[in-house]
Amino acid sequence: MNQKELLLSAARIFEKATGFPVAFSGATVLKESTRSCVLRCYVDSQRTDIQTVILKQIKDDPARGFSDWASLAFLANIPEVHSAVPQFYGGDAEANFYLMEDLGPIQTLEDFLAGNDLAAFEAAISGLAIKMARVSGATLHLEGAFDAIRSGLPAHQEIGHHCEAKAWMNKSSKILDWFTALGCSAPPGFQPSLKTVFNTY
Repeated sequence: MNQKELLLSAARIFEKATGFPVAFSGATVLKESTRSCVLRCYVDSQRTDIQTVILKQIKDDPARGFSDWASLAFLANIPEVHSAVPQFYGGDAEANFYLMEDLGPIQTLEDFLAGNDLAAFEAAISGLAIKMARVSGATLHLEGAFDAIRSGLPAHQEIGHHCEAKAWMNKSSKILDWFTALGCSAPPGFQPSLKTVFNTY
């Protein structure tokens, strides 16, 4: 699917979500990796309050990509967290993409970590912690609702606690590299603890 076809398909999904005739006049690549491609699409619609939307193409990691999709779709059904997460507009599983609200140019956690403004970093971490706490509290005991959405999307057999634990075990050397980069040692019993978590899950 070329970009023109992609935008036509995305416009139909957005039109269905909003109820307004719409066209996407173009797109800008915000981020591209082997895992995904993130586009900012420009909206031509009667809805002047929405001028851009984010389109995320799922590439080489469908298990995580469609889990991201399912997470947004799941949270869209929980009003208490709407102000903390981007709005989900829908997607096309066969074409491997979904649409969500564009929150505009914002700094990522990586930006704050790479910067020199300690106060800004602390404020960002605090704000993120508050949002995560709200989301965690509002979604407590609702795992079944998420699972119902995720099971209807591709690559659902490749996710779960055991798969996540296995991924952590396979990348344990990278975790140790983080300790080295910070100039400290891993705590005593760190590797056996990882194995215990893996075996438990």
